[in-house]
Amino acid sequence: RVLACRPIRADAAAARALGVARGARLLFIKRLRLAGGVPLAIDERLVPAEVAARCGLDAATAAGSIIGALWQAGPLDTGRWSIAARPPVPAEAMLLAIGPAQPVLVRRMEYLGAAGRVVLTGQSVHRGDLMRYTLSLPLRRASTEEPMRAEVAEG
Repeated sequence: RVLACRPIRADAAAARALGVARGARLLFIKRLRLAGGVPLAIDERLVPAEVAARCGLDAATAAGSIIGALWQAGPLDTGRWSIAARPPVPAEAMLLAIGPAQPVLVRRMEYLGAAGRVVLTGQSVHRGDLMRYTLSLPLRRASTEEPMRAEVAEG
């Protein structure tokens, strides 16, 4: 369910996250994701206005796959996620139909296009009791001398 889809101007944090000038035009999308009528997650996304226009993202298409729309406009290169647990803020607890002490999982993300430019940033706030993530890491190497590569972030 789309809760908001509107143009906004980049504040300092959004400008830094997207690599655009402060005041640049962005598309802000906020959605409530449901399964069988049960609220699962609150999504908030920021997309540069020119990227949103190129891939056809607007109020009429915001309920669909945003990543699918970005792929249609050009290949994506990298997706970066970080996931952390915390208590919900009151508005999140209300939208997700949970108590104030029930933890949520916050997935922060950014997606980069083929040119290395951030084309989407945002977060999803998931109900901790209904969400599970599974990660698959390819461990193949060309030789035993080739080092394993991993990015580790400490927070």
